[in-house]
Amino acid sequence: QILGDWYRPMVIMVLPAGAFITLGILIAIMNVISKNATNDTTCH
Repeated sequence: QILGDWYRPMVIMVLPAGAFITLGILIAIMNVISKNATNDTTCH
């Protein structure tokens, strides 16, 4: 292995469930960012 025996990769990120969790977190972050951006640009 390149990084040696001390490195243990996060297994959840390799599995399909980890991909869905990561995608959900990214979508939630994007929703929060876009919600804040639209609140700042409104005139009311």
